[in-house]
Amino acid sequence: MSVKKKAVTKKKAVAKKKAITKKKTVAKKKPIRKKKAIAKKKPVTKKRRVVKKSTPRNTVRLNIGSRAANLEGRVHNAIDLLPRAAEVSENFLELASEASDPSQQAYFMGMAAYESKDFDSAREFLTQSYEMKAEAETAARLAMCSYRLTDYQSAEHWIDIALANNPNGSFRAYVLDFEVAYLSMRALIQAHLGQANHALKEAEKAIAMKPDVAAYRAASMARLATGDFRGALADLEEAFNIAPLSLKNEIASEIDLANRLREAEVLGHPMTLASRGMGAWPV
Repeated sequence: MSVKKKAVTKKKAVAKKKAITKKKTVAKKKPIRKKKAIAKKKPVTKKRRVVKKSTPRNTVRLNIGSRAANLEGRVHNAIDLLPRAAEVSENFLELASEASDPSQQAYFMGMAAYESKDFDSAREFLTQSYEMKAEAETAARLAMCSYRLTDYQSAEHWIDIALANNPNGSFRAYVLDFEVAYLSMRALIQAHLGQANHALKEAEKAIAMKPDVAAYRAASMARLATGDFRGALADLEEAFNIAPLSLKNEIASEIDLANRLREAEVLGHPMTLASRGMGAWPV
């Protein structure tokens, strides 16, 4: 074979080898492209599967509608009562400046602090007043200060002293403008202490003597603690009927809570009721 022929044959062989190599490369590349395309599609499929159904906003609003309305009413009441509370506090400060008796002066200072929601200072002034002159009403006011500070043991101590000195006594809630019997106050305190049976007996006595809002609220708390939902709701309705306008939204909120407890058939433990605002002094 000639040199020229050998060179042509060699050239053909090289060209054939290149063509085969090229085909193999193309064949190898094609599956890779397919795999990449599949790999890109997989996350899309997964995303579609992980779609969570959310609760419609309208449904949530319907569930909390009545509670939100009650809360809104309570907030507006509290705002409306602020000028009245400031006026009452100012009147007590004026009486304190005019008082010549140190006991009276301390009492009026304590009342000014109380109506300004400074319950610690109120308790200090009223304690000074009581030490100088032991009066049933001062003891009852001290019970109220302790009650507002959630010191229910101290509140019970002071209301017992008030009742020992005046079993039929009562005091005026100046800002809210209604009367509270000492006996009703003791029932409310006992309800917060978890003494449901004692609280109910005291509340019933107070209602028989002279019904007031505090007595009915105490009775409702005691009944909820023992599972008497119907009785509790009846008491709250009575409280609502005789309550001043400033207390209506507060009691409406308690009626709503009592209804929810009845539907769930859950006993209203005093601490749970208190944490939800049940039996709390509104302002």
